[in-house]
Amino acid sequence: MTTTNNPQGGTSERMEASIAGQRSRRVGMRGIAVLAAGLLAGCEVTNPGPVQDEFLNLPEAHQALVNGAGRRLSLAMSAIGYASALSAREILPAGQTGSGGHSPVGQAGLLLSNEVGSEWNNAQQARWIAEDAIRRFTTIVPAGKTDPAVLSQAYLFAAYADRTLGENMCDAVFDGGPKEPYTKYLEKAQAHFTSAITNAPNTTTGTRFKNAAYAGRAAVRVWLKDWAGAVADAKLVPVGFEYKIAVSLEEVKQNGDDLYWANANSPYRGYTLWGTWFETYYDQTGDARAAYATSAAYPLAQQQLSGYGAVPWKFTTKYQTGFDHQLASYKEMLLIQAEALLTGGDIGGATALINQVHTAAKNNKTGQNLAALPTPANLTDAWTALKRERALELYLQGRRFGDLRRWKANNTPGAIDWPNFEGISKLFRDNPPSSCFPIPDAELNTNTNLG
Repeated sequence: MTTTNNPQGGTSERMEASIAGQRSRRVGMRGIAVLAAGLLAGCEVTNPGPVQDEFLNLPEAHQALVNGAGRRLSLAMSAIGYASALSAREILPAGQTGSGGHSPVGQAGLLLSNEVGSEWNNAQQARWIAEDAIRRFTTIVPAGKTDPAVLSQAYLFAAYADRTLGENMCDAVFDGGPKEPYTKYLEKAQAHFTSAITNAPNTTTGTRFKNAAYAGRAAVRVWLKDWAGAVADAKLVPVGFEYKIAVSLEEVKQNGDDLYWANANSPYRGYTLWGTWFETYYDQTGDARAAYATSAAYPLAQQQLSGYGAVPWKFTTKYQTGFDHQLASYKEMLLIQAEALLTGGDIGGATALINQVHTAAKNNKTGQNLAALPTPANLTDAWTALKRERALELYLQGRRFGDLRRWKANNTPGAIDWPNFEGISKLFRDNPPSSCFPIPDAELNTNTNLG
């Protein structure tokens, strides 16, 4: 096992976002979108002051507006990825509260309505900004004045924002409207992905957006139980494809709520892999996807875990120097096809696809790729293998939380690899983890349609 010191330096603060409902979010949103664009585009921005609404209809502002949606989506995935990793027990909290951490109940994975504003607001803002861009490009801007690649990207960000909401939120709320089933997000995501495909130009960039849309729509169709559609889309995604969204390390530093910054020893050591299933699995297999390291200089995490004390600090090597959020990948498409086969009882076909993913991973103990998994003896064991492979392939990408909810709702066979945190501290025994994010208090208190 590699032992290193994490060399990163700096500070961060936990974002205390509380934006009062969808309708109040509209105020200033257009200006935020334009200012945010400079961060993603690598441009230097000097405070330009308020932006006239009609200026955002100009072609010169279109990419900036879409970049603003992407920025919010990135922030949403940072916050959701960290909080959901606690609930899905991908990580063990180290007792960190405030900056780079969560409240004690949040550390246990219990998501309360007064503590999930950042996750909800950023995802909803990403959706709204992208949909506002689509509205402008398709109903206000004269025909032929919008770059089709920019329009396709707007649909893509709207779709991924809705997918993120659908996979993680308990209920759907749109623009100050009533509470609806969370599946409404997924239905909207499917429609937006389709529009992204339709509007993508026949260029290198357009092809990339199409592939990202096929991959995203495949994942959404899994949730909607359209297995034929999911497989058809998954097969259109080329070998080796990945689609990521940029993360600004400076924003991560300022806003906190991020799996990288909260554990980069800069100065926060907010969680550990000690005590998790992934720690044990890595020790046994050397699977690089679950790799962790330790630090001789910092053997313990930063704070005291309630009911236990200081915990050993074992940090993931996946995000040592920052990262971009992965939204989709070819390997996930293989696992979608494998899961579809298991719904039809095809153990052999599913195992062959699972092994394409499994054997592509490196064994850090031997330096070779992992050996193929044997064909499971029965369907239950095959489902266990599929669930485990998704856990490893999508590790710390903000996706396992949704998978656990989906499989439980569908009563799928097969075991879940689940650590015994209850044996570590009373904190986990008293606060069972949530399966989704509730509507936050800011929305409940300002949306007159939520009684």
